[in-house]
Amino acid sequence: MTDQIILKSVGSYIETDGMVGPLMANGLPDISEEGTHISDVSEEWLENLSDEDREIVEEIKNELG
Repeated sequence: MTDQIILKSVGSYIETDGMVGPLMANGLPDISEEGTHISDVSEEWLENLSDEDREIVEEIKNELG
């Protein structure tokens, strides 16, 4: 199982395998639907990341190669 990291600035979570998904209204990851790979997220989504969340995303992207 992969770890899920909450990205509050964009109302999403990211897994350590690079999959991204939305948060539910209660702030928990919505795992009921398949996520989107980090390489396929929109430019707008990336631009809205806070500095802290951007560091997390970049670290995961670097680990994935």
